[in-house]
Amino acid sequence: MKFLKGKKAFNVIAKQEKEQKEKEEARLNEVRRFWLPNNSDKEITFLDGDLDGNGLLDINMYHEHNVFEDGHWRNWYVCVGESEPCPLCEDESRSSFVGLLTVVEHDEYKDIKGNLHKNEIRMFVAKRDTIKQLQKYASKRGGLSGWRVAVSRSGDKSPSVGNIFDFVRQYDEATLKKALKGKWVIDYSEAVNNVSAAGLRKLGYGTSVVGAEAVGADDDDDDDDDFADTPKKSSKGEEITKQKKPPSKKVNDDFDDVFEEGQAVKETDDDAWGLDTDAGTEDKLDEFGDDIEDDDIPF
Repeated sequence: MKFLKGKKAFNVIAKQEKEQKEKEEARLNEVRRFWLPNNSDKEITFLDGDLDGNGLLDINMYHEHNVFEDGHWRNWYVCVGESEPCPLCEDESRSSFVGLLTVVEHDEYKDIKGNLHKNEIRMFVAKRDTIKQLQKYASKRGGLSGWRVAVSRSGDKSPSVGNIFDFVRQYDEATLKKALKGKWVIDYSEAVNNVSAAGLRKLGYGTSVVGAEAVGADDDDDDDDDFADTPKKSSKGEEITKQKKPPSKKVNDDFDDVFEEGQAVKETDDDAWGLDTDAGTEDKLDEFGDDIEDDDIPF
């Protein structure tokens, strides 16, 4: 074994500190994902989620991996298995097929520095069953865009984005843009962590390249693993404690003031679970997998 001493050793320390600082800065500037703790609720407004010509949600979907890195599970990588051997698939990391939406999270909170946060832009990452559920709501309402929704999560086996959606009212685009002051739908190509296979191997993932592989086994169980409340385990079987995500720094104080001007274009007293859809919607949902049964939607 060769020991490092003096300048060489301190250069290693300086390099590690620099890399850690860069990672922390990147996390503070990254787009945060919408997430609900167990047995909680929040209100959000969808900024996208229109229907395409076939009546399906016009949203971006892809396979992604969620891995433990730097002491936490808030690490997501695009699965590259459809175009080249995926190192994370080689490591038997299960991928999830997810869809992306942009929402405004209406909760107000203060960070550890005392800065007020309110009406922040969040990336709503939904797994397959949630996408199918939202498709039914969108089919009934002509899309999700502009709808303010009270969303709840009923337990640790429920999706981390919630499983109960109560549609409150719909805002027009002009109202939303005035309230958000330039902030709008997320650029998903910049927001997702699309690292090449070579880049993933540099991070220490993968075993060996043995020809092209299929996309890894789907992690599409109904309980999203993002920020899981049940402690996950390391490769040694040890429980890993969940850590909090650094908050964003921006605040929009005037959002609610704009909304209070009465510019909502629709309101609804519909049952939160009114899932009547136009004829043919069930056929369209075949593209997402099996049709939703009544048991898939909690009442």
